[in-house]
Amino acid sequence: MALRWDWNEKIGELLIKQREEEFTINIYQGNALAIFISEWTNDNGVEQYSLYNFFHDKEHFKNCTKDKTWNYAEEWVKLTLWEVPNDFWVILKDLAKRGVTIEIRSKGNE
Repeated sequence: MALRWDWNEKIGELLIKQREEEFTINIYQGNALAIFISEWTNDNGVEQYSLYNFFHDKEHFKNCTKDKTWNYAEEWVKLTLWEVPNDFWVILKDLAKRGVTIEIRSKGNE
């Protein structure tokens, strides 16, 4: 499956901790439940991005996190959402049980 998303459909941000540093990963909605994209500006001022991770659906999320570890990060610190897709509620419950801070804001209060 080729992932597709619209840069205008950002639904939130994920704050992760890796090697004692914190990083923000943007979350987009597309043809998957959630697509996590790392975005930055390089030393030459050029905007760049990298696919961090994605969850195709609820089952994919469960399979990716069944051993209670996070892909590519030591810790998920905080998840901030401006839109909550219907299937995402199951994931939010699981993340809250794992101690991830969850913040839901209204659109426009990014």
